[in-house]
Amino acid sequence: MDNDFLRDKLHKELNFRGLGGYVMQDGRKVKNGTIFRSGEIGRATPEELEYIKGLGIKTVFDFRNAVETQKCPDPKLPGAEHINMCAAFDGLAKDFDYSPLSLLDMLSDEDQTGNAAATMYSTLTASIAFTNKAYEELFKTLMAGNTPVLFHCSGGKDRTGVAAVLILLALGASEETIKEDYLLSNVYLEELIEDRLDDHILLAKLSDNYKTHVMASEGVIPESVHMLLEEIKERYTTYEGFFLNEHGIDAEGLEKLRSMYLE
Repeated sequence: MDNDFLRDKLHKELNFRGLGGYVMQDGRKVKNGTIFRSGEIGRATPEELEYIKGLGIKTVFDFRNAVETQKCPDPKLPGAEHINMCAAFDGLAKDFDYSPLSLLDMLSDEDQTGNAAATMYSTLTASIAFTNKAYEELFKTLMAGNTPVLFHCSGGKDRTGVAAVLILLALGASEETIKEDYLLSNVYLEELIEDRLDDHILLAKLSDNYKTHVMASEGVIPESVHMLLEEIKERYTTYEGFFLNEHGIDAEGLEKLRSMYLE
């Protein structure tokens, strides 16, 4: 599995890992060394950056906004095309309905589990998957075979996490496998999460909503991936319907992707 050889090469807080090795429902595995996900690679040490350069990345997708990219610019990887397209929040803020009625609808959504904070965060996360130009370009790149590909945001967990969910769905992963990869960010970012909880230990003990806020801001929460998968099925009934309507990828296109990236 990609992560077996990456784990000892890069510090965990970078949240750099591959999708290689995951077993799909048809028994095939994602090829190693083809699809990578990460936090902002500008935080890599010089030694780590040399290692990343050695992976032969052909396309880098930076899902951060302009402010984020200015604070921590991407180092250039030799021979790689760098594409900066914000995958969320910039456009989301314009589309998201903050009215009291809308917020009440979110809190009472029958697909939701958990507390109010979990509902808010997971609803926002699920929204990223739809009408997303950055993800459309990512899938075009995968279909064109311009790989190995690396996609990242700041923490490598939200915008990047949703992108990984969609790729694994397209390749035929089970929901259990998808959730496993999504929640793996909490293992990589465990120290950051624990430090934040320790900073306000009393509040964390008293408030489930606060603990959820910390988990969602420093890591990820299971409610988010649950809501994302449920929202896709609610809108399109099947995952195949999602890819056809959101990305123009039909059954033949999905099999093409699988033939390219599975073995």
